[in-house]
Amino acid sequence: MTAGPTPAQAEDAMEAAEAETAPKTPRRALIVSFYFPPYQTIGAIRVGKLAKFLIAQGWEIRVLSAQHTTAPDLPLEIPEELIVRTPWTNIDRMFSRRALFSLFRSSAPNPTAPQPTEAPHDFDAGFSGRLRRRLHKLFFTLVHWPDRQIGWLPHAVQAGDRLLAGWRPDVIVASSPPPTTLLAADLLARRHDLPWIADFRDPWVDNPYYEHPRWRLWLERAWEKSVVGRCSGIVSVSPVVRDQFAAKFNTPSVLAMNGFDPADYPDADGPDGAARPSTADDRLRLVFTGHIYSGYSDPTILFQALRDMGEEGKRIQVEFYGTCGDAVTPLALALGVASSVTVHPPVSHRDALAIQRGADVLLSLQWINAKEISRIAAKLFEYLGARRPILAIGCTTGPAVDLLTSRNAGFVCDNAADIARRLQAWLAQKRDGGIPPLPASATAGLTRVEQFSHIERLMERVVQARQEALIERG
Repeated sequence: MTAGPTPAQAEDAMEAAEAETAPKTPRRALIVSFYFPPYQTIGAIRVGKLAKFLIAQGWEIRVLSAQHTTAPDLPLEIPEELIVRTPWTNIDRMFSRRALFSLFRSSAPNPTAPQPTEAPHDFDAGFSGRLRRRLHKLFFTLVHWPDRQIGWLPHAVQAGDRLLAGWRPDVIVASSPPPTTLLAADLLARRHDLPWIADFRDPWVDNPYYEHPRWRLWLERAWEKSVVGRCSGIVSVSPVVRDQFAAKFNTPSVLAMNGFDPADYPDADGPDGAARPSTADDRLRLVFTGHIYSGYSDPTILFQALRDMGEEGKRIQVEFYGTCGDAVTPLALALGVASSVTVHPPVSHRDALAIQRGADVLLSLQWINAKEISRIAAKLFEYLGARRPILAIGCTTGPAVDLLTSRNAGFVCDNAADIARRLQAWLAQKRDGGIPPLPASATAGLTRVEQFSHIERLMERVVQARQEALIERG
């Protein structure tokens, strides 16, 4: 007997069937997101691109976001007047003068940094370090409900009320993390009788790095069930997470991966729209852009491969751009490959994309923690958009690996010997005229427009269902 479709598969089929008949009348949408360009976080990139996409599709949008002090390095691709930026209360700073918090103040993370998939914080060894670690965890457990951005909630709701008093959207779309954005969207939706959609860049309580006690997990599961249970649609960036939500909630659940924007790559110089790295230098140039968290993503086996290759390994240059030095430099020195490794400071998102296109090979450090198996890093889609071969080391299973291998987009490995053989093959290609770009087929279906079309169709369905319900209500 053939098994029936899963709930998520049924939703996909319904979405495809309705795509041709979806109404094309102008719609209005309010996007609620703690992060938004030009402030540089990976979460801001997705939400900024979604706003750009919806405007291009004819939607009238407004964005409700928080004011930040981080570097304004992202391009703002929608008019600033469409954005309502509010202040927010930094609850960590509220406690920073108190003796309890001052014990671990130096290890308190940047409250505007992307969460929740950051690695845990490091503390000194010994009694002092253990005490600070426990106090740090206690503080977060008792105060960060549901996250450190909870101080934005009253400001967001107040500003949202003012906005909605004179401008009524058809639907609200909230991007999480932080889950505080879901609370804001849920409150605004109930206060103004509007449907809302949850866009999960990462899960809430099912986040792989959820570290609170069981009693809080129990309470927060109930909270998630209540809040997310009231939304009218759920969007996930990973098929595994999409299926998890489909199993937990009787709510339309769709997959819309991060994708890439071809407009971010205007410097293609090949006839097929792909970049051509310079062949003037016969050294093989590997590039990594982003962050490395010690113990969670690890270049060790790559450096071992370089060491084992001897003189040939010296013809390979590995360049890291981002917050990588503490994890990379000591390791390269210890393994004797420091001359082949360069660590650069962080660069703007625009510069990172240009650097990716100029690489011979792009380096992806798959998270080695099994908890991350369901995750597809947003950066992976940027790498695919750059159309350069990808060397992925670390975890060799999961949807990210499936994405790469199914498209012949690179080489996935977890041992130094195989990496060395692959590097030797790329060196030979470089000598023979250069490493060709990935074929266009490797990126088929992965543009932002193609992925975000799933969100738009869900939005149309939600709006249509609300209109029909209002008609029935009379």
